[in-house]
Amino acid sequence: MYMRMKNQAQTKAKPVPVITARMTVDQIQHKCCNATLERLARLKTRKGDLCKS
Repeated sequence: MYMRMKNQAQTKAKPVPVITARMTVDQIQHKCCNATLERLARLKTRKGDLCKS
């Protein structure tokens, strides 16, 4: 039990989604999708800024 709590504390500290064996497929896909969507959003905003200027 102590080890599990310790692991959760470590994963929460990291900004990058950490995929562990305990996670379900849905959770892994959800985290990965969020990461890719964020990247796409950033790229779109950068392109938009370049086009405007």
